Amino acid sequence: MQFSIQGKVLSAALKSVSRVIPKRAARPILQNVLISCNGALELAGTDMEVAMRVKLEGETVGTGEILIPAARLATILRGVNGETLTFKAEGGTAEVSWPRRAFTLMGEDAADFPVIPTFPAGKGLKIDAGTFREMFKRVSFAVAAEESRYALHGLQIIVKDGSLTFVATDGKRLAVQTGTIQGRGTFTALVPSRVLADIAAAIPKRGKDLGDVSILPKARRVLFQYGAVSFVASKIDGTFPNWEQVIPSRSEYRVKVDPSELTAAIKDAGILASEGSHSVHLAFGRDTLTVSAKVSNVGDCTAEIPILGGDIEPLEVHFNPKYLLDYLKASDGEIVTFWINDPRSAVKVTDGSNGVHVLMPITLTT
Repeated sequence: MQFSIQGKVLSAALKSVSRVIPKRAARPILQNVLISCNGALELAGTDMEVAMRVKLEGETVGTGEILIPAARLATILRGVNGETLTFKAEGGTAEVSWPRRAFTLMGEDAADFPVIPTFPAGKGLKIDAGTFREMFKRVSFAVAAEESRYALHGLQIIVKDGSLTFVATDGKRLAVQTGTIQGRGTFTALVPSRVLADIAAAIPKRGKDLGDVSILPKARRVLFQYGAVSFVASKIDGTFPNWEQVIPSRSEYRVKVDPSELTAAIKDAGILASEGSHSVHLAFGRDTLTVSAKVSNVGDCTAEIPILGGDIEPLEVHFNPKYLLDYLKASDGEIVTFWINDPRSAVKVTDGSNGVHVLMPITLTT
């Protein structure tokens, strides 16, 4: 097989696929990128949990496929710049060349590489790409950071009654976001959160018509496609918490505040909180919310912001400032509403979007 393509285009595609190619692997063959020509030029890679395929526009001759060490090829492509390169593969050897440069690389037999499913044309449920990206943004911060917490390190996808819901939790906070999906289907799957991060990264941050993300569930996998890029996520075999029971069904009090003012107040109080109990004190009054932190032998900080509405009796709650700031950073709402029962119970937070955040207060010992 043979193809010609701009070096920077091939380099960008390889960089994308390399996100799922392990730098170290128990099976060294997984450190390769699969390059194939079969009517279209395509790069593919996998770490057995997540796989990715990227289709490219290039002038191709013949058919075939070869495995090339991804890191080595990436290093070579750094010198291509804007020039057009030619890639030839035959008999397990590949030649990469452009004006005044030529490299010969030993490849491996593609028959030994894991089979990566392709996304069937015209299939799957569809959701607006911009909506998909925003939904992921509003829940991704709540995914557990520790890989040892296997089920919580994933993100639950629920498709039901024409809606798509993302759910993430690390055991201390919960984020839920829902959007409209096109097509018929009902399924629930727990998938690695990083596959959704890769899809979201592929969606432009600006533009009016960003297209759709297609989703197709399989027995052990979930397939995604956006434009020329397709993803395969192995389902996580774990038990996700019964998250619906975590969301308070009723709240005694509610209070509305400006998210930008709240963010500034928490950041200021958090300067001292980071040196002490890692908590900020929120004192809800009838007209004013006081955010404060006090650390022995260090100092204290107090910031006041107006309450914009709601129904609240004087109440004091402690929160981890990082958790509050993570939510506020992901939110685009003009008003944030706290739904509170008491200082020890789970607090629901909303911002006018089709989603909800649940946060456990900190109980300080005296």
